[in-house]
Amino acid sequence: MVLDADPVPRLSSRELDVLHWMAQGRSNASIARELQLSHETVDTYVRRLFGKLHVSDRTSAVVKGVTRGLVIASEPRIEAAIFDREPETD
Repeated sequence: MVLDADPVPRLSSRELDVLHWMAQGRSNASIARELQLSHETVDTYVRRLFGKLHVSDRTSAVVKGVTRGLVIASEPRIEAAIFDREPETD
């Protein structure tokens, strides 16, 4: 078994929120509505996630996020409590 040697990336609270909704199968447009952001802003967060996670697609981003413990399949407020951070509300 080969382990991924990449260090766990440091993601912002908003990037973690976007990754959570990606893990729920949401589109960028749906994430934008959920987080009350523009579609372009969500596109930017997704591109940043791809770069920080060293991936080129959504599925790989979610898989890496889950395997690295960055996201779990749950409500964002539960994730925030687990990871001891405040959920974004803006």
